[in-house]
Amino acid sequence: MHHITRKHILMACLPGAVLLIAGVIAGLAGVRFNITKSLPLGLWHITDQIGRGTYVTACVPPTAPMMQVAIERRYLPDGACKGGYAPLLKRVVAVQGDIVTLTPDAVLVNGVALPNTATLAYRAIDPLPAVERGTYALGPGEFWLIANDDARSFDSRYFGALHRSDIAHGMKPLLVF
Repeated sequence: MHHITRKHILMACLPGAVLLIAGVIAGLAGVRFNITKSLPLGLWHITDQIGRGTYVTACVPPTAPMMQVAIERRYLPDGACKGGYAPLLKRVVAVQGDIVTLTPDAVLVNGVALPNTATLAYRAIDPLPAVERGTYALGPGEFWLIANDDARSFDSRYFGALHRSDIAHGMKPLLVF
C-alpha cells in the first residue's frame, strides 16, 4: 500500500499553483491568454488602440442577434460578460462609414471580400443562423468583428455590428503560435 505524504500532495498541487500565480501576474501586467481557435494561441497584451485592423476583446450583448441561441446552446465558455459568458477576441474589419456586405460565400468590406469568411453552419447539429444577408452601412461607434483564422469563428457574421461600449479594450499579440 502506498502512503500519501505532504510531499506528494504538494507536488500534485504545484503545477496548478504555478499556473494560478502566472495568471494573476499576467492579469496585473495587462496580458491575457488566448486558447481559442479563432485567433493565434498565446499571450496578448491589452492596449487602448481600437480601430480597423486592430484586435479587441468584446462582450456581445445578450440581446444581439443569435446570442440567446448561442447562450442556450453553450457555444461560449463561462465568463464575466453580462449574460455569464466570456469576452470574445476578434479583429476589427470595419468601422464607421464602411459598407459591409454579407453573401453566402464571403464578407465584403467596401467591396473587398475577406478571405475565409463564408458563413457556415456553426455546428452540424442545430446550426446557428447567420445575420441576414445584405448590405450594412456602419454608423457612429459601430464595429464589425471577424476572426477569419478559423472559418467557424463566432463573430459579426452571426451577431452583427457591435457598438464601442461593447468593446472592453484593444489587444496586441505578444507571444503567439
